[in-house]
Amino acid sequence: WKRDTMQILLRGGALWDRDASSRTLGYIMRSGKDNAVDGIPAPVIACWDYYLATHDLGLIEEMWSSIREKIEEAERYYDPVRHLIRAGYSSANDAFEDPDAGGYALSTEIYFMDAYRTAARFAEIFEPGLKERYRERANELLEAIRARYWNPSYGFFTSGPKGSRGFGRGIWETCGVEASVLSRFQVTDRQQKQSCIRVLKEKIITPYGIPLMPTHKEKNHLTQAAWPVYNTGFTEAASEIGDQRLLMRLIAQQIRNAVFQKTFY
Repeated sequence: WKRDTMQILLRGGALWDRDASSRTLGYIMRSGKDNAVDGIPAPVIACWDYYLATHDLGLIEEMWSSIREKIEEAERYYDPVRHLIRAGYSSANDAFEDPDAGGYALSTEIYFMDAYRTAARFAEIFEPGLKERYRERANELLEAIRARYWNPSYGFFTSGPKGSRGFGRGIWETCGVEASVLSRFQVTDRQQKQSCIRVLKEKIITPYGIPLMPTHKEKNHLTQAAWPVYNTGFTEAASEIGDQRLLMRLIAQQIRNAVFQKTFY
């Protein structure tokens, strides 16, 4: 899975096993399995996190042509009116198109934005002529995400942009909100992080964790399930704003899930 590899490296996987990370990254660049269109940005993001952990620029150089191809493929999904990528599936969901997102799922938008940002960083080294084009697209996506998904009435970034059911009804998508508060992506300011955490505590979190899609009634591994991998951004945000009680609760839930479930969900 391209998505799963990205999530492992995004959360420090290359620090645990550099060799396995290198082989896996090489594999998802050549093939691997897509979740949905997030399979396009996932390997590019993974390259940046692998480089941060290993400084192995040689492997990235070997992959540069593939990175370029991924970005050109992403361009086919770009909506020049909304300045967003057409992405019906949230990044956590490979079972059905998110009916609330209106064709532009928050989490997937953030990952595409970061893929362009990552490509711009590597272009500066390998092909400087592409750097500004990639950087401009990343900035366009970031501005659109900030402008179209933040809903002050609900106090968080909704699953879909303005005009979607997700925005109108204040639908929470855990994968997307987690990406929005994760400092790695630089989407939210401190006040917005505080607001997202407040909503998390008051309306979303359960004794068993944070459901992926809490408004959906289906009981499967994509809706009511709590995937501990997406605790990371909320845990980091709780630490940043000094909410020690929530921080310890999230850590304790992470440990309990690992011990009891012995699976990623």
